[in-house]
Amino acid sequence: MATFVKRTDGQSSFSRAPRVHTTTQRMVKAVKKHSGSKTGMGSNKHPWVNGWNYSKRDGITKVFCHPYKGTHATTSKTGKVSEVWIAEITVGKDEPYIRPVLYYPATKKVIVNCLGWVLNPSAKNGGYCGTFTKRD
Repeated sequence: MATFVKRTDGQSSFSRAPRVHTTTQRMVKAVKKHSGSKTGMGSNKHPWVNGWNYSKRDGITKVFCHPYKGTHATTSKTGKVSEVWIAEITVGKDEPYIRPVLYYPATKKVIVNCLGWVLNPSAKNGGYCGTFTKRD
């Protein structure tokens, strides 16, 4: 505790300097990441996309997407090339289940229709795995 000392010049002083709290001195806690996605090449030269998303209700949901034996490229009416891949989806500690997903090789994005998600490994801050929303 600070002790008061009487000075001879009439001003008061403390035995230690008073603490000054400014906004620049406060510790700012980093924001916790809630989703991420990355891509890579397997040992057999096939690409894969991995994504995860954390929510309070479901815990962590992991999605691992890769091509299967019958994967082939198809072109839509708009000219976009896509492939049908297989996704292994694990919610919390439950058993994984398998669903078909769409992979776009030009953008390296994966659309998971059963969850309404998009996996975008080229997004800022380590990729994005979450709700698919269309921007105007």
